[in-house]
Amino acid sequence: MKTLLVTVILALTMISACFAANDTILAEDETETAVSYIIAGETTPPFIRKFFVKYINQNNESEYWLRISYIKTDRLKPYIDIEIKGEKFRVWAFEEYKKRHLHAGESTKLEFHTDKSFEVFPLSSDIVQKIVDKKDLTIVLPSRKRAGMVLKSNEYFINGIKEIVLLRYEDREDYYTNNKKVEISQK
Repeated sequence: MKTLLVTVILALTMISACFAANDTILAEDETETAVSYIIAGETTPPFIRKFFVKYINQNNESEYWLRISYIKTDRLKPYIDIEIKGEKFRVWAFEEYKKRHLHAGESTKLEFHTDKSFEVFPLSSDIVQKIVDKKDLTIVLPSRKRAGMVLKSNEYFINGIKEIVLLRYEDREDYYTNNKKVEISQK
């Protein structure tokens, strides 16, 4: 009985650690003059995670994308459908990744690079602004084996996107993983 109890407690501890970074914005240097801000969404069965990334340089020129990681037993199609309060957008994955798309978030505790099964989908500033304004984001993922998996976004993920959009290059110090994690407030 004690062994079972210890096993259950250990399993719950490991599971909670997987979700601990969900409500945290992290930053890391990408080059001498650019930084990425990252927030992880909740893990959704069958083990799919979404990450919102803002890449920004010292001139405060930004680029946004969603990175979707998934288990290796399936493969995503090269597009996703994004729904924001009834509006639908089809977003195609990058045909060729730049180094920043592959490595953004690599040194964070989110550890979504260990799987290597992922797609990166660019987001226009218009789409990002709609997510922020309408406080909604649903992603429909078609894969080779499934017609469409639905990834809804909770309030923390939306608020994280909202907060990241406002961050400037100069704000990075408070968001480095070696300094502190900034919890997202429910606004």
